[in-house]
Amino acid sequence: MPLTRLVYHSRCALSDNAQQRLEELRSMLATANEKNSERNITGALAFDDMHFIQVLEGERNDVWDIFQHIMRDNRHTEVRLVQFVEVPERLFSNWWMALARRTPETASLFDRLTGVNGQLNMDELTSMEMMHLMIKLAETGFDRELMPAGKVAVAKAG
Repeated sequence: MPLTRLVYHSRCALSDNAQQRLEELRSMLATANEKNSERNITGALAFDDMHFIQVLEGERNDVWDIFQHIMRDNRHTEVRLVQFVEVPERLFSNWWMALARRTPETASLFDRLTGVNGQLNMDELTSMEMMHLMIKLAETGFDRELMPAGKVAVAKAG
């Protein structure tokens, strides 16, 4: 089966309480790492406190099944498929699922793509801009505080 990359964005429906939100993110990552490792799906998740952007890479049917689950997940609203294409190789092969949040280290990467309200304007971002953000976040390094055991995030894509 061909290697496939899926990119989507959604609006966050996690708790407004910062500590509870971290626990919910930790739980999301643990579940994603478990499910993705079973299906050999790799990827990355960016979170700006209001939106998610996620890249999933793997066998077409498995990636689509995971995406269908995400669309029914009550932690996401306004889920929008951005890209679903065959690719020659993985860009995020070093982890089952990694997370990048807006932090002092990553703020400038997010800020390049924000609108007047300081948040990502998902309706105006292209798939190329989203992928560029994800690759740059991978180069900066993903959030080790929330990373579960398993494939370890490294500070590079590919």
